[in-house]
Amino acid sequence: MSAPPQTSPAFSGMTAGTAGFGFGSGEVWGLHLAWSGNHRILAERLPAGRPALAAGELLLPGEVVLGPGEEYTGPWLYGSHSDQGLDGLSARFHDRLRARPGHPHRPRPVVLNTWEAVYFDHDLDTLTHLADLGAQVGVERFVLDDGWFRHRRDDRAGLGDWYVDETVWPSGLRPLIDHVRALGMEFGLWVEPEMVNPDSDLARAHPEWILATGARTPADRRSQQVLDLTHPRGVHLHPAAARRPAHRVRHRLPQVGPQPRTRRRRPLTGR
Repeated sequence: MSAPPQTSPAFSGMTAGTAGFGFGSGEVWGLHLAWSGNHRILAERLPAGRPALAAGELLLPGEVVLGPGEEYTGPWLYGSHSDQGLDGLSARFHDRLRARPGHPHRPRPVVLNTWEAVYFDHDLDTLTHLADLGAQVGVERFVLDDGWFRHRRDDRAGLGDWYVDETVWPSGLRPLIDHVRALGMEFGLWVEPEMVNPDSDLARAHPEWILATGARTPADRRSQQVLDLTHPRGVHLHPAAARRPAHRVRHRLPQVGPQPRTRRRRPLTGR
């Protein structure tokens, strides 16, 4: 019994079990490699006849080079067994995650996300009315999704320019935030700091921050590219600044790159 190696993009895990196993019955073994890069997963029968599951990172030639006395630590591999099928295996992994010291223990809030209600058509009156309706049905967190930042009138431009769009929000986000909080709800803001549109101020100013192999930039997917978060002089996260105090938001926003204007800006506050 053997299977060919799997490399990304693929789920970095595997489940195997006795014949006929299901969600609530049968013996099941599962593993998960805590690694988001290229990897290898194997299901093999050893020379002595015993089956085995294995997984590890798949490094390219020269990807890791060690000097004298240096060490390399591979990613964690998590595995578990259940005699109660897939549900039992899933419960064991969930128990492991929930036992972490930093795992949240408060109940998940009921969330209203604005995306499919308005898409990119942001309007203060429409969104405050949406917040009113959400509060009436028990929403606990109101999340303003994609479209609040500069040049983002569709999904082909603006990703990476994490500043409130003054043409859409002339008074900033504060009026909406105050309204949401007055209704007893938390306010959330959508960001995607690891991605960028080629049609953005950020990409035009720093094309070298786009993840690429040598001089070869990958083909666009959804008009997007991935930012190289390991670039030594490029991408970093810091509190975004607002144009004037009326624009300030009590959240830390991931800001990729330098301030696009030279005028002094007041930073956002956060918790």
